[in-house]
Amino acid sequence: MLKNDKSVIGEEACASTDNEFFDNRIEVIIALNHCVFNEREAAFYCRCSVDSIRYHALRSRKLTFCDFTREGLVFLKSDLDSFLQLSRKQGYRG
Repeated sequence: MLKNDKSVIGEEACASTDNEFFDNRIEVIIALNHCVFNEREAAFYCRCSVDSIRYHALRSRKLTFCDFTREGLVFLKSDLDSFLQLSRKQGYRG
């Protein structure tokens, strides 16, 4: 649809979607290229929610973390990899 000034309606929404897409790509590149993660980056790396990451770190103690920042918990990539390896479901052949 066109407005009176002959511009496309919804153009702003499309631009914001493009920006979100590129922001997500930047986050992926950053997450895959460093070894220290904050809670949000760890959740993105493990493909779960921030609440799940906090639960496994603080309640179930399955996930090792460092708590020396004011912003929240800090995780090492090696710890996240070992957590993912241990929590992986194994298939059984009969």
